[in-house]
Amino acid sequence: MAVDLRQVMAAFLTVSMFMMLGNMIKRDHFDSALAKAPPTTSLQFDVMKISKQSRVQLSSWSRSPWKENSKALKSCWNKPSLGREQSKGFIIFSLTDGPEYHVAQIADAMVVARYLGATLVLPDIIGKKGDKRFDPALVFPAFFLVLDLSIAQLWSGVKLREMIIAPLSMLRLKSFTTGLGKCFISLDESLRSLTSHYYRKFGEFYDVNKFVRSLDGVIKVAKHQPAEVRSRKLLAVRVPNMVSKDYVAANLESLFRRKGKLRVTSYFPSLNRTKAESTEHMNPYSCLAIFDTLHLQSRLQEVVDSAIEKLQVSSRKSNGQFIAVDLSAEKCLESGATGRKSCYNALEIGQFLMKIGFHRDVTIYVTQSGWNRSLDPLRDIFPNTYTKEDILPEDEKAKLNSQSSEFGRIIDFHICSQSDVFVPALDSLFYKNVIGRRIASGKTQVLVPAELSSASASDYTSPYISKKSHFAYSCFC
Repeated sequence: MAVDLRQVMAAFLTVSMFMMLGNMIKRDHFDSALAKAPPTTSLQFDVMKISKQSRVQLSSWSRSPWKENSKALKSCWNKPSLGREQSKGFIIFSLTDGPEYHVAQIADAMVVARYLGATLVLPDIIGKKGDKRFDPALVFPAFFLVLDLSIAQLWSGVKLREMIIAPLSMLRLKSFTTGLGKCFISLDESLRSLTSHYYRKFGEFYDVNKFVRSLDGVIKVAKHQPAEVRSRKLLAVRVPNMVSKDYVAANLESLFRRKGKLRVTSYFPSLNRTKAESTEHMNPYSCLAIFDTLHLQSRLQEVVDSAIEKLQVSSRKSNGQFIAVDLSAEKCLESGATGRKSCYNALEIGQFLMKIGFHRDVTIYVTQSGWNRSLDPLRDIFPNTYTKEDILPEDEKAKLNSQSSEFGRIIDFHICSQSDVFVPALDSLFYKNVIGRRIASGKTQVLVPAELSSASASDYTSPYISKKSHFAYSCFC
């Protein structure tokens, strides 16, 4: 088929004309509009994206479960002065079982010393075993080892073999009993050395000088245990937490006049807790002891401050705010008798926080010691979930294993007291005393999980706060 050159030329001119026409339309309409708009750099584009994101965040913030802190409260109590002549006696006590117990034990011992006119001896700190002061699982094997070595020494020293074979004489019996006495003295000294690592000095965790100054003019405090206390056996007495003046007068005063020295141990009956929670007017000595005597020693305070700062840095997307959850996998059990939960596990805590509106980017601190697989469901929902092992420096992290549990629990107590939100997974004395600190500082967003359909965070506010039923409200104005 022959191609007509004229047709090809006409088609070429037609296409060229349409291209020229399109270029004219583009220049007159689109390019003129672009010329009126300022050039967009990559930085401005990023700003535009951030601005859009900010609008989204602002919209979600209006529905945010976060709540602003209240103002810190002022103490209502007047610091009492020495009202009666101080006796020559002493009240001795120890701090046990963690910081939530320490504040209560300080308060009870101080009240007893005040009403008896006694001098309070600076306490030591002992492990979870309380006044037993040793761990049988560790000490009993050592006991038999030392006993075996001591008897072997006795056998060679007094020729015990000959004494068994030959008829016993008075001389040999005397030699035997003397050697046996030395054996048990040696055994006692060995056991003391084995168990001494369960003791902690007060100053290892708390500021001694601030403690003494806080009680200046209220009671006398002996920084060191007097010789007469060390040399004589002490009468141990148990007192209920929140001990009263009437209890001291009825149960302790005559004993103290007779002995002059008492070792005080607090116990925590549930009935007494209920009574304490409904107390309208707290003893001013208890208020002073609970809220003004225990201050961390400087190095430990730095560790706590550093841990909180790390959590805040991790919480940049939520304005530096973070949640602390008191959660222990070992203690989280459900009551089978009534079906009522005694505490909530990690999955339930995660679902609860998600339900009331917390974003998955929020940072969560969990008091569980060491990462437990049971915590995985919480981290699946909130990836920024940490334990103390994740945020402590290496040198401090080593103390979690080498020292008693008090070190880790003190870290937990102060982080939970200062977090923006506190969620107790179980009802405990830890929860009760943490919330007391939070009430005093104005950090009143304490959310207690419950089997409710509501998605509003305010509906889960702790009744200690919503009903003002906590004893802290009688200590602060």
